[in-house]
Amino acid sequence: MQTKKRVGLILIVIGVFLVLASLGILIHNEYESRQAEKRSREEVERLRSEINGQSKEQSKDASEGEPKEEKDSGKTGNIDDAYIGIITIPAVGVEVPVTSDYNEETLKQMPCRYYGSADEGNLVIAGHNYRHGFGELNSLSEGDEVILTEMDGNIRHYVVREREVLKEDDIKGMNESGWDLSLYTCTYSGRERLTVRCREE
Repeated sequence: MQTKKRVGLILIVIGVFLVLASLGILIHNEYESRQAEKRSREEVERLRSEINGQSKEQSKDASEGEPKEEKDSGKTGNIDDAYIGIITIPAVGVEVPVTSDYNEETLKQMPCRYYGSADEGNLVIAGHNYRHGFGELNSLSEGDEVILTEMDGNIRHYVVREREVLKEDDIKGMNESGWDLSLYTCTYSGRERLTVRCREE
C-alpha cells in the first residue's frame, strides 16, 4: 500500500513538473514572438523611410537629367543591404522586413532570404510561424496577393497559386520548385515546412 502511494506521489510530482515546463516554454515562445513583432515593426518603419528617401533622391536625379544608378539586386549606395525589402500580405495583415542572409538568430526576429532572388525568379523566404509573421501562411488562399517592396523602391506583385507541405530535409524541392516566390515556415511539429508558392504578375 505504501509503495502504491509513493508511486502515485511521484507520478503527481512528474505531472506537475511537465505542466510547469510546458507553461514555461509557452511563456518563453510568447515573449520571443512579442519581441520579434516589436523589432519587425520598427524595422519596417525604418526601411519604409529609407526606401521613400531613396525614391525621392532618384526622382530628383531624374528630373535634373542625371543618370540613374544601375540596379544591383536592391543593394546600391546608401541603401541598407542587410535587407532585400518588405513583404506585405494584405489578406492576413502581414507586413514584415526580409533580411538578405539566412541564419538562425536573425530568423528568430524576422523572415530571411533562404535562396535565390527576385530578379532570377526563384526567391525563397523563410520565417518563423509567429502570429504577426508567417504563422498566417496557412490562412492564405489561391489568388491572394503578396507584395515585395525592394530596397531600391521597386515593387513586385505576386499571386498565391499553391500551398504544399514539404519534409524538413527536402531542400531540392524547396529551392528548385520553378516558382517565382516561395514563402515557408515550420509546421507545429517542426518536422515539415508549410510552403506557399507564388507567381509574379
